[in-house]
Amino acid sequence: MKCASKFIDYFVHDILDFSILSNNETKFVHHNSIFNIQEAISEILEIQEDKIRMKNISVRIYYSGFKSNFVNTDLKRLQQVLLNLTSNAVKFTDREGRIKIMV
Repeated sequence: MKCASKFIDYFVHDILDFSILSNNETKFVHHNSIFNIQEAISEILEIQEDKIRMKNISVRIYYSGFKSNFVNTDLKRLQQVLLNLTSNAVKFTDREGRIKIMV
């Protein structure tokens, strides 16, 4: 249930962002916070978990270039981008395929 509510939350934010762009507004509100990048990516993969399991896809995550696991940025917007990317990766990966995520 937690994953479903997060997915709906991301969907609503996408609609709000589209509404801002449609009205030619250029001011997005950013809500920066410090968070663990590994946890943020794990949450996104949890949302995709059923599809990944159904297609028997292996997912590997490689972290490089970070001095710390913590980053300071807009968590919701980052996760929106990650959700779109991972969703497409899962959609276009063949059964029993592999996905590499390099962060």
